[in-house]
Amino acid sequence: MKLIEVITDQQNLKSITGIAKQHSSEINWVGPPDEQDRQLIRLLVGDKDRQLVLDALQSFLGQSSRILVIPLEVVLPRIEPDTSKADPNDATITTREELYNNIAKNALWTPPSFYLCFFPLLVWPSDYWKIMLQW
Repeated sequence: MKLIEVITDQQNLKSITGIAKQHSSEINWVGPPDEQDRQLIRLLVGDKDRQLVLDALQSFLGQSSRILVIPLEVVLPRIEPDTSKADPNDATITTREELYNNIAKNALWTPPSFYLCFFPLLVWPSDYWKIMLQW
C-alpha cells in the first residue's frame, strides 16, 4: 500500500474523490483550503490499483497539481489481501513512476561503478603479458 497525496485546487475535490471511489481507494484526509485556494487530499491506495489511480489523477489534473507517492512501512490494522483471488504468478507491483525513478537513480556514475568498469582495463594488459611471456 502507498499513500498518495494530491495538492490541487479546491474545485477538483469532487472529481478526485470520485476517482478514489471508482478504484476502491480509501480517502484518508482532506485538508482545509489554503490562501491560494488549494487543498491537500490523502488517499490510501492498494498495490493493484496504484497505477490506475495515478494514471487517472494525471490525466485529470495534468500539470496543474502535485501528486506525491509516499511509501508506507506499516498499515494498522493490517488489511489482509483476499487469498482466494490471488494469482501465484503475481510479482511485486511497481508503477511506471517508481521504475523511472529507480532507473534514474541507479544510472548515475558512482565511485564503485567507475572502479568496476575501468579498473579491469588497467589490470588486464599486465596480466596478459605475464601469461604470454610464460609460454
